[in-house]
Amino acid sequence: MKIISVFLGAALSLYAGEVYFHAYGQKVLLTPLPVSRSVTNDEIKYYQTQDGKKLGVRHEVIIGCKKDTNCTKSLNAYTIKSVKQISPRLYLLKLPENLNPFDVANQLFKEKNIILAHPNFIQERIHR
Repeated sequence: MKIISVFLGAALSLYAGEVYFHAYGQKVLLTPLPVSRSVTNDEIKYYQTQDGKKLGVRHEVIIGCKKDTNCTKSLNAYTIKSVKQISPRLYLLKLPENLNPFDVANQLFKEKNIILAHPNFIQERIHR
């Protein structure tokens, strides 16, 4: 019975999707960390990069649009709680809890009008 459990666990881990985002044209792989905390009812999930950096993620995605383009057509395919314009070409998207910010960011990254798409990362403050 233990052998079946080990096999099943290994098979399920193979089908669990990779957690990653794109940075500087590279795929950055992340490992989920078991620690999470609730801040003002927003769940923050923590991940670690391959070089050991710890990142927190809320249900938000930051996107950057190409110059002189409209990104709203790309956003119509997703259920988004709100869109906040940060700068003329940067937007913060608040996602519902049932959407994975990594999946949404990676799909938006493939859109022709979007040059930047990644979850809104939270990093620990560094005191001077």
